[in-house]
Amino acid sequence: MKIFSYIRPKSKKFFYEVINKAFDYPEIISFSDFKGLADIWAGSFLYNSDYEHPNADFEEEADDILARCRTLRLLDKKQAYKQALRYWNGIDEIFSEFQFDYAVIFPVDCYTLDIIDRIARMHGVKTIAFIGTFITKHARISTRGEYHSIGRAVTHEEASYWVHKLTDIKFLPDSETKNVKRNHKFIYKYYIRRKLIENIYYPIRKVIEKDPWNYHYNMFYLRHKPLKIFYNKNFDDCFLRLNEIQFDPEKTVYLPLHLIPEATTDYWCPNVEETNYRKFILDLIERSDRGITFIIKEHPAMYGKRELSFYDDLNSVENVILLHPMDRSNELLQRVKTLVTDNGTVGIEALMRHKRVLIISDNYYYKFHPNAFYVDRITAESLKLPIVPFRNEDFIRPLLEAVFESDFVNSRNGIPNSNPDQIVYGIKQYLRYAE
Repeated sequence: MKIFSYIRPKSKKFFYEVINKAFDYPEIISFSDFKGLADIWAGSFLYNSDYEHPNADFEEEADDILARCRTLRLLDKKQAYKQALRYWNGIDEIFSEFQFDYAVIFPVDCYTLDIIDRIARMHGVKTIAFIGTFITKHARISTRGEYHSIGRAVTHEEASYWVHKLTDIKFLPDSETKNVKRNHKFIYKYYIRRKLIENIYYPIRKVIEKDPWNYHYNMFYLRHKPLKIFYNKNFDDCFLRLNEIQFDPEKTVYLPLHLIPEATTDYWCPNVEETNYRKFILDLIERSDRGITFIIKEHPAMYGKRELSFYDDLNSVENVILLHPMDRSNELLQRVKTLVTDNGTVGIEALMRHKRVLIISDNYYYKFHPNAFYVDRITAESLKLPIVPFRNEDFIRPLLEAVFESDFVNSRNGIPNSNPDQIVYGIKQYLRYAE
């Protein structure tokens, strides 16, 4: 059995152990964007003009590939096209040569993984990736945020436990727990750290490794933007606090903002327009009925990271209330009847609190609940869609059937400290159920 394995620094040992335990006598062909780490290095074709030959399959998907990657979006379009084309041709050659049975990769979050996943599917190769989930200390199998049941038996006690936990007024997902205490000092520290990384560390690594096109050395968030674009001493005046606002629940929707750039908007939303997140949100409001009030809450992890001009644009719209990032979603959910989201897990929290959830981009959970409605714009009629009784246990059960206990953390330092046996269990269950 041949397995394609995409690896990064600090993940090689973990991935090899997982693959060797999850598959019978696997022949592993490892691949990496980093020189000297794997059997095949991306630079072997990324810097080779022989891989720039036209490819009809690439042409069909090129616009989507170039639009979704945060790094390619920053490049000159000609350069971005050249890199993506060479990468496509190189990966296609690898899959044609080795005839893999499976590809074990990271969840798609950049053009390199995006192309690997597209090529794998083109060759009929199933990709397997694993991610953390809103259910603490659990993971699930997913490449682009999609749902995969592993057929795990869920007891009544387990379903009831998670219903109780997730509906607790104090519940916070992991993505918010570590961010709700951020302050102005954090904003300064983050800005300085990113400046050092982008202006000193990345250029040095490019020279030392002789790898200037490496995606990981070109992840620019700040570029040449000064701090004043993201922060001033009156920064908190951009927002209102929950105890300061009044609204009519019948004519109001709650729209939480995403952490960006992030795979959830770049790759896990079918609508490629969402990659231009600022324009997408402003257009959504503009296309909606005028009589609707939007309460928009910034994500705590974006505190001091989003351009102030975006907040100015939102505050200039008469029917928008911009809420402070550190206010709690659960407290706001008690007061509203309707939430708008794409694939955010706050939609799950809202549904379990018997709210109407308007889905503006396909996600993995909305089809499991009758009070979630797929819409292309927010209208007065959509705010009247019926909220019907539905047991939380019946909603949470299929979500639990897709997860397994795991301490997996998809980060540079988290992967080496994760338990590979837990991921092995999830992969085996997934493969067994898929058969």
